[in-house]
Amino acid sequence: MAKSQRPTIVDVAKAAGVSVSTASNALTGVRRVNADTRAKVRRIADELGYEPNLVARSLASKRSGMIGIIVPDVTDLFLTELVRGVERAVAEECLSLLIGDSGNDAGREEHYLRAFEDRRVDGLLLIPTAGTKLARLNTLADAVPTVVVDREVYGWTGDFVSCDHRRGGEMMVDHLVSLGHTRIAQLAGDQELSSARARHAAVRARMAEHGLAVVTEGFSSFTIEDAVDQAERIINRASTFSALCAGDDLLALAALAEAHRKGIALPDDLSIVGFDDISYSGISWPPLTTVRQPVDRIAIEATRLLLERNVGPGRHVLLQPELIVRESTKATG
Repeated sequence: MAKSQRPTIVDVAKAAGVSVSTASNALTGVRRVNADTRAKVRRIADELGYEPNLVARSLASKRSGMIGIIVPDVTDLFLTELVRGVERAVAEECLSLLIGDSGNDAGREEHYLRAFEDRRVDGLLLIPTAGTKLARLNTLADAVPTVVVDREVYGWTGDFVSCDHRRGGEMMVDHLVSLGHTRIAQLAGDQELSSARARHAAVRARMAEHGLAVVTEGFSSFTIEDAVDQAERIINRASTFSALCAGDDLLALAALAEAHRKGIALPDDLSIVGFDDISYSGISWPPLTTVRQPVDRIAIEATRLLLERNVGPGRHVLLQPELIVRESTKATG
């Protein structure tokens, strides 16, 4: 019994009533194709069971069909959601995503940079570590289209996409002050990271604009162990403040848990606001008031810049956060 032949791109094109080049572009994303045509070609390809020969495609187009992303910690829920958004965005272009976890270590980050270069990825999204070197990044960008995401690298003039962390810090303070809080503390994130520095500086500056000063503050890396330790330290001083600005939701949730252990009534005796709006923020007790980063838009914009393969000046996209008011904050009095 003869084996049935695998459908080819010619079969897909014929069934869709388009040229072979149009069918190929619709499936690979090498060139833009009308959205309706692309959807039709992809539907027919699925119906026929068409599977592209990725090796042949790579050799012919000199493109791998792969995008790389390097993140500092895949267990960080904000970064997990960012990676998921990027995966959806690249899948829309019929591309695959390679993921590297640098573990916040510059040496490990370099390992993935080399590995992705060797695999000839078509582009790279990088959430840098504190030790990312500008010279290395510039050399990489000469060979591979690169977009830096979320954390700035001093001196980088290429494409960059981030939430406006400074504006988010201002939102935290404005919300608490609007509720009548004047004794406000801060538990900030790792100050080696530009995003954490921006939030921390914005809280202090906004407090000063309101004629106030931060009562007390602590600093933590964005690890669970350190978050728990630093949350305990600052909650031990909770009698000196009525509200707390946390550098991210992990720190806020750690502070919530420690306040519960200390028997502090939330939000009656202490209001807490976080930053990120990770998926767990709405199911804590009380549900966490937080500043939401537009993670899906960050993923989409970063992917868009990467696929456009800009050869001009670097583009700087700053997306606006949103205050999400839940039950962890309350008016004083």
